[in-house]
Amino acid sequence: LKSYGLSNLIHHFDLPLVGDRHRAMADAFATAKLLSINLENFLGNDLAEKLINKQVKNSLLPLAISMDDLHALPEECGVYYFYDENKNVVYIGKSINIQKRVMQHFSKTTTKSQKLASFVHSIDYELTGSELVALLKESDEIKTMSPSVNRAQRVKQYPYIIHQYENMNGYMCWDVTRNSKKAQESLAIISEFPTLLSAKTAIKRAIENNNLCAKYCNLDKAITFCFNYHIKKCNGACGKIESPEDYNKKVETAKETITTFFCNDMLIVDKGRSSDENSAILVQNGKCVAYGWINNDLINNSIPEIINSLPQKTPYPDSTKIIKGFIARNPQLKVISLNESHFL
Repeated sequence: LKSYGLSNLIHHFDLPLVGDRHRAMADAFATAKLLSINLENFLGNDLAEKLINKQVKNSLLPLAISMDDLHALPEECGVYYFYDENKNVVYIGKSINIQKRVMQHFSKTTTKSQKLASFVHSIDYELTGSELVALLKESDEIKTMSPSVNRAQRVKQYPYIIHQYENMNGYMCWDVTRNSKKAQESLAIISEFPTLLSAKTAIKRAIENNNLCAKYCNLDKAITFCFNYHIKKCNGACGKIESPEDYNKKVETAKETITTFFCNDMLIVDKGRSSDENSAILVQNGKCVAYGWINNDLINNSIPEIINSLPQKTPYPDSTKIIKGFIARNPQLKVISLNESHFL
């Protein structure tokens, strides 16, 4: 460039301005952005981000936490805990790189980061090896400890359910109702949801994707044909044009996409915390009931022995959602079908 003045560099790189130019803060932000661009160009995004995170200014850190404390954290997968000065847990998180994630918390000036910085007095962690186990443990620990900063995963029970039944004409129908012990015992439940809106939204999506009848999903109170039939989005099951056999096949297909339960019992085997162990997650009766770590030599033993060695866990609805999503993202994951006793 002909000139390396800050104004010229801002113009050349088309940098966004923060505040009024020629004020100290605006110049500082522009200079920091230039440094970031150079680091990314020469080191790559990942290494640049790592370097920047390790240079977090002490002014952003909690008073009781030093940079040495952060550098002492492991760069491994697990769950981390933030405690206040009274030893109360205020935040729980998970990461495949604990050190990097914790540094990110204190390298930002967001409301959440500032809140954490004002609360945090000490940091602890537990390695899991497996990202799936870290996700499950984070969710379970939040429900057990109820940290003040965590909000999203505190719900222990989902108050709404979608259940399935057959009407007098042989058509499979869905409906949403409140979750209860009586409902659990008497209804064929296919899904659980945290809100009424989320349950109905799931049904609407299933109707659109599978040409289901809105009347038989209890979203349309029509006496004969539902509204979707008139706009050619229902094949007429509500008027007995589509046969129960054909319609019920579509319902079963849709059910597989909407259910929050597993159809088969399974044992999921993933990475352990060291080379001589694996993690294992047990799914029975549609839900996650246990997970933990097993020695490598136990893998070759009987399945019942593995199952009996795993610590029992509360089967929260969130756990099923976490496992389903993780399996979808990681199709190479080793899954043992307990119904068929072979590797899927």
